[in-house]
Amino acid sequence: MKPLIRAFAGALLLLLPLPALGAESYDSRAAAIDRLLPGQSIRVRVHSESFEGQFATNRSDSLFLHRASERMRLPYSEIDRIDARGNARAPGISLGMFVGALTLGAIAHANGSEELAPAVTGVILGGFLGGVIGGAIPQWHRVYPVHAPADSASHYH
Repeated sequence: MKPLIRAFAGALLLLLPLPALGAESYDSRAAAIDRLLPGQSIRVRVHSESFEGQFATNRSDSLFLHRASERMRLPYSEIDRIDARGNARAPGISLGMFVGALTLGAIAHANGSEELAPAVTGVILGGFLGGVIGGAIPQWHRVYPVHAPADSASHYH
């Protein structure tokens, strides 16, 4: 029975869409740009220069950016980094959950309670409050490259 299952699994793997040998390599910049929304604030680093503006659109090989009254064309091949403006909701939720659990748990413990309910309530309330506060705080999120080289943190903020 096991050889039949292995043969079936092998046949399924052959049917999966795999890139053709010699095909043009997948451009992860294009995939990152496809996630941007028109009008979204972005920062783009091209070689050693940075440009900030609103994402206009993209074509097969370029990103278009509105800066003040001009529209810039930035070829994918020249783009080193893209950041999009978002909010700090996710870190706010995490921090709020931690602080809420710690605070309400410590208060309950100081009052002689050994129950977990106050800490759980702190997680829920702290997460909600942290999410609300974090949602109002603007923050840049790296869109491309997904995994930055170790020395890139010092180049662009």
